[in-house]
Amino acid sequence: MGYVGRGLNTGQYSKLDSIAGSFDGSVTTFSLEQNGTAVTPSAQNCLISLGGVIQEPFVAFSVTGSILNFTEAPATDDTFFGIVMGEAAFIAGNTVGQNELQAPSSIASYIGNEITGSLGANGTLIRSLTAAGISGSYLGQGVVSSSAQIAADISGSVVGGVSGSAASTGSFGMLRADGIVSGSGFRGWTASSDPNTLDDYEEGTFTPVISGDGGTAGSWSSGGSHTGTYRKVGTLVYIAVQVSGTPDEAGTGNLQITGLPYTSAQAAGGHGQALALGALFDWDIGDTAYQIGCRVNDNSTLIAFWNNIDDAADARLGWPFGSSGTKYGTISGCYVST
Repeated sequence: MGYVGRGLNTGQYSKLDSIAGSFDGSVTTFSLEQNGTAVTPSAQNCLISLGGVIQEPFVAFSVTGSILNFTEAPATDDTFFGIVMGEAAFIAGNTVGQNELQAPSSIASYIGNEITGSLGANGTLIRSLTAAGISGSYLGQGVVSSSAQIAADISGSVVGGVSGSAASTGSFGMLRADGIVSGSGFRGWTASSDPNTLDDYEEGTFTPVISGDGGTAGSWSSGGSHTGTYRKVGTLVYIAVQVSGTPDEAGTGNLQITGLPYTSAQAAGGHGQALALGALFDWDIGDTAYQIGCRVNDNSTLIAFWNNIDDAADARLGWPFGSSGTKYGTISGCYVST
């Protein structure tokens, strides 16, 4: 019975000239020739054997033009055997151009002029844009991305992924991001009266001032490195304060820390906004106090400290530091600013 099925494509198998004489244990690139004439096969159409072991294309070797590139240098005593198997049907890199595509000159440089209208609901990827202008609507779920993505006007709506930079003199009718919109910061946003609009972010440091409220602030002569950091998102302010040093003059009155970066809002009930106290090293606390707390006073930039006393009302904490020995303490938490 004769053969039934699609026609068989056969090509010419030809043996490559041996390159074993050039093996020295360090060289990895060799010229491919057949009968002294350079050939330019693709790697997948080459059968290459070193020392009797068949080599895997694109893993053990690759071919660039007429150059055979080994991943590892063949040993000096390796044998070589190579065959170009058939006449391959493949498209070499950088060989399809305007003529092959029968493309008009206006797209000879991928996309060289204006794009108008819609890019389509199934658009997934647009790269290397050099367009003078894009208008209409792009409703894809892919990415607009390159080092010079969008260099001029953008108008209409972009619903999908946008990464990189957009230097636009036009306008976005709508920009929706399901992931992250990132940059060097939130800039150029107009403050909003809507409480649900995130229009403010800031972070930095401040200098907490530890003092007594009775007129004498107290001073720190050794290691007085009181530090404060903050992060503000909208009206919510997170602060972290560290007290560290040796006091050489006692403050009078009750302990307080001033210098918070933002004025607090009025809390419901009028009792300030509570913060958390961390470890307190060598603080002189009254024997009747079973707990110490602190809070940001309403409408102020001040932290006040309080004793919680057994079977009695709470009371302000007096100056808790002697004039010798290093003192430590940490305070952190969030408060709502005005």
